[in-house]
Amino acid sequence: MNIHMVSFTLGFCLLSPFPSFAYDNEKTHPALTAEAVNNTVLLETVLKDQLGFAEGAGQGLNNGNETREITEWLQDGSKEEDEPNCRASNHFHDPLKPWDESMLTDPLWYVDLYCGNEGLFTTKHSNISWATGIKDAAGNTMPETVNGISAPENRNGRNWLVARELYYNALTEENPQQREAFFAETFRTIGYVLHLLEDMAVPAHTRNDFSEGHKQNIGCPDGGWFCGTKWVGNPYEGYVRDHFNDEILPLISSDISKPFTGEKILTNFWDTETYTPGMEPSTSSTQGLAEYTNSNFVSQATIFKTQDEDPYHAYPYPDEASVAKDGYPDEVDLRILVKMAKDGQMDRLTYLSKNKHGETIDRFLKPRYLTSGTEWTYGDQVPNHFELEYYLDDGCFQDYAIKLLPRAIGYSATLLDYFFRGIITVTDVSLTLDSNKAISQLDVTLANETLQSDNSIEPMENGNFSLACIYTDSAGVEYFQLMENIYQVTDENDPVNVGEITLPLILDEAIPQSGVDPECTLIYRGKLGAEEDAVAGKIFSLGPAFTINVVPWFSDSNNIPNQGKILLLEISNQSDRVFRNGNFTLQYNLLANPAVTGSASCGTTGCSGTCEAQVAVAEIIEGDTVTLQFYLPSDTWVTTDNLKDIQWNLHYDGEVDNQGAIGYDIAFPTEEQLLQGWGDILFNEEWEESITGYPENNWLHGSCWLSAGSQGTHVFNENAKALSNILVRIATDATFHALSCSSRIDLDVMVTGNTWLLLNVFFSLENPVQVEGTDKQDQFVQFTFNDGYTLIFYDAAVSLDAWPPSSFIDDPRVLYIPVSEGVLVAKNVMSLFVSHGVVVPEHLTLNEIKLMQEMEILDTAPADTQTMLISLDAVRLINISEGFNYCQ
Repeated sequence: MNIHMVSFTLGFCLLSPFPSFAYDNEKTHPALTAEAVNNTVLLETVLKDQLGFAEGAGQGLNNGNETREITEWLQDGSKEEDEPNCRASNHFHDPLKPWDESMLTDPLWYVDLYCGNEGLFTTKHSNISWATGIKDAAGNTMPETVNGISAPENRNGRNWLVARELYYNALTEENPQQREAFFAETFRTIGYVLHLLEDMAVPAHTRNDFSEGHKQNIGCPDGGWFCGTKWVGNPYEGYVRDHFNDEILPLISSDISKPFTGEKILTNFWDTETYTPGMEPSTSSTQGLAEYTNSNFVSQATIFKTQDEDPYHAYPYPDEASVAKDGYPDEVDLRILVKMAKDGQMDRLTYLSKNKHGETIDRFLKPRYLTSGTEWTYGDQVPNHFELEYYLDDGCFQDYAIKLLPRAIGYSATLLDYFFRGIITVTDVSLTLDSNKAISQLDVTLANETLQSDNSIEPMENGNFSLACIYTDSAGVEYFQLMENIYQVTDENDPVNVGEITLPLILDEAIPQSGVDPECTLIYRGKLGAEEDAVAGKIFSLGPAFTINVVPWFSDSNNIPNQGKILLLEISNQSDRVFRNGNFTLQYNLLANPAVTGSASCGTTGCSGTCEAQVAVAEIIEGDTVTLQFYLPSDTWVTTDNLKDIQWNLHYDGEVDNQGAIGYDIAFPTEEQLLQGWGDILFNEEWEESITGYPENNWLHGSCWLSAGSQGTHVFNENAKALSNILVRIATDATFHALSCSSRIDLDVMVTGNTWLLLNVFFSLENPVQVEGTDKQDQFVQFTFNDGYTLIFYDAAVSLDAWPPSSFIDDPRVLYIPVSEGVLVAKNVMSLFVSHGVVVPEHLTLNEIKLMQEMEILDTAPADTQTMLISLDAVRLINISEGFNYCQ
């Protein structure tokens, strides 16, 4: 029977010449990599702010015929590091040996034969060298050729150094499709490296255990009957593969990432060279992942082996003392676990607990039911000691995974941040325009802001900056230029490291004013801290991406003190950039012939001068729309009649993504667009209503005065005539008395989705009297539509009442909208209702506009005259022309 068993095992292994290695590459490695992305500190910031990927790790990148998100490219690489299988012969690293001896040395003979026949994997390398391209602790790179085979195969075509080269190519590539592909390949290659680091959280990979650690039947990933080489592998890996989501993840979700906190040198993530034979294990996260795993855990072939017994698998820790019972070094620390078995009965499971030498693990080893031998005393011939055999079961694997997987995730997350740690800040960009208003020179102020763990600057040394600029024309054709070696960084005392430096950069080719979305990228390549050939990039914009909607409104009266005519511009930020602490400056020349009446300072004699109006803006983020009110000089008569005789120019000055910037021209609508954009004026009126009360004894003499503006073409209804000599008795009883004034216009105006309401209203109270707890003054402008839909505008800063007053109807169709003095209301009527959650009917008609003021009953006669005033500078309803809303 034993002979048959041996024959079957040999045949099975020959059928599957190379067992599955370490964490499963189809499920576990992609899951660990995704969690690493989720637990990075810098990655999202760098992807968005430094590289311009608006979606961060969710940004789609096309490579060939495939578009995948950045996280997915990383996951792809983490899968492919195990393909072909023989790559996995380079996935081992023993931290107790020199790197040129720390690779796998115990594979089965037929694995060596199989991989040797492939030719590419005749020579094995340590995991740390295979991943980083560095062959020893001194930092020397791997040789160009090994056994006569060229570097791409034996140095690993997907290591850290390759990722750096791909990253540089992505930042400097002219062809946009190839540039995107280089970025995709960068992340894919980093995924290969992450796989290798994650393997250092598998005990067998840090303890030279292939012959026993990777030849057990672990079943197929999907529970199927046949899966080739996936049949056999590491049982710990098989457990994690099959139970990551249902058992392990819930146990580690609250503490899923334990990042590397040691000195940030690339190879330190694997091995800091601080754990040496004889040193007691540690749980510190300052050590390399291979050191932590090797010293705190065992694999099947390395359980308490001695040098005499098995020199290939003998390790100083964990040893038998690691599981000794406290106070009884000759006894092991046993833990009894009661668990329900598959047959529904309760089983008692016994485990050895590791209670010292680094990590404490309850289910460290499982004793077998049979013994490998006994020792006898010669007195009574009764056995007093059993030499137990131990193995690892699913209970052990779960306790191991709870400790190891957060390290795999945390160390990988920290390594991702380390790759993208280079932070270049651009604090100011000044543009020089040539005679054609094309950008001919950039003055770029930059600094190295790469922070180390102590918040000091990680210096750039012996490196060079380059500049790549791109823009597209109106047809969507991209233009690219690369200026290499624009600045050489010397040492840690270089200005770029200790402050900031301004580089005057004359472009090889000027960027025309018509260029769409011009942007540049600063690229650094050189030494960064301990890394000899690091790469960092910083993208910055040369102009905002705004669209402009000119709201059809020019104020034709002078009701605004010390200010003149008003032009409304609706500015929308269509880019993914943030604009802060800036000013929009409207420049214009009056070109009418003969000249438009106005002051000489405003260029009324043709092109001899330029008028300016400026509006400050605190912040405009992506998708924001702000309405800017430009007050033009009062003696500059800007109307629809002379609009075509004005030359407009709009600039933005301020921060863009925390960069200073000047001279950004913003595309302004053409004369034709301006003239066509007014649309159909449905209603246009100005009027003013005041109510005055004069105190006299116990009476309040009142008058109501109404005036239609010069543009008034509508007939006020009978109740809106001017009133005078109204007497209101000061209350001495419960009788209600009030002095009120109401004027209204009856209308029948159809409202569509293009109908805008433009309103400029002022409320005022003179010598107001208020009795606490009562409503004494009401002022509002009311727009009444069909079916009870109503808009009521009021000024809370002027009113003495709480709004809406308690006497007002509580109806969801009635909106109470506060307005501020001097601030124009320019709203789409339908959108105004919808934005407040009101569902409007398909057909909406404006039936009435009413001004309402009321002085209610007073308990005592006021000492001074009471005056209330509503002044409508203008109220307009306009159907804006189709297609005009956003003029580029």
